[in-house]
Amino acid sequence: MDIEHTNKLFHDEVRKSVVVWGQVTSIRVVDIKFDIDFSNSAFYLIFTVLDYPPNTDIELNELPDAIRPIAEVKQNLVDAVNKGWFKVKVYKNDGQGGAIASVAEPGSLIELGSREGGQFTHKTGYTSGSMAALGIVMLILTVGGILALLVYVLKW
Repeated sequence: MDIEHTNKLFHDEVRKSVVVWGQVTSIRVVDIKFDIDFSNSAFYLIFTVLDYPPNTDIELNELPDAIRPIAEVKQNLVDAVNKGWFKVKVYKNDGQGGAIASVAEPGSLIELGSREGGQFTHKTGYTSGSMAALGIVMLILTVGGILALLVYVLKW
């Protein structure tokens, strides 16, 4: 197995497995990472599945995998891991395209973090009042700079 040198192929295989067993679209599977445990000849797979955006209307011909609730996706993945169906093809870096099927250990799926059950507001950026004040100060500086230039150049 050579995950580090076949990183792109590994990410594609992980995304494909999560899409198949979680029944989601591939755009919802992001941030794929791994941690290799050489002493146990294993690796830890870490990925993020995005939820469907809240307060968004469902389009007429939307695919079911695109709007599947995150709780159902998690349950699908747990079932696949526990039944031994969740497999990831890990390519060998042998120049011949050889691969090994790595099977997840039953009961090994762990949720590292969740934003379920709450509304998260992120306070970033500036308020409208501070932006208005910035605009007014820039206007005053521009007018002052133009007047200073007129006095200096034209001796006005």
